[in-house]
Amino acid sequence: KGAMMGFYIAAPLGVISIIYIRRTLRNGNLSGIISALGVTTAETFYAAVAIYGLSSVSNFLNTWKSEMKICGALFLLFIGIKPFFSRQSLALR
Repeated sequence: KGAMMGFYIAAPLGVISIIYIRRTLRNGNLSGIISALGVTTAETFYAAVAIYGLSSVSNFLNTWKSEMKICGALFLLFIGIKPFFSRQSLALR
């Protein structure tokens, strides 16, 4: 029971997983292994792109940190001051 629970938790059964499980059952172990390696390679590529994207966004944010703080502070001031110049009365809300 423990091994089966571990398998169910560790193996995400998505659409791609179902495809290479089906290939394994139809064409044999070698076909399933090659399909699984292909999926693993694609997911590794997606992870590398995500990591590179996050590092470039992080570099951008670090470069423009002080300007973004000023813009954020001005925006918060605008939101805080706007109700004082509103024509609507607080009692009517």
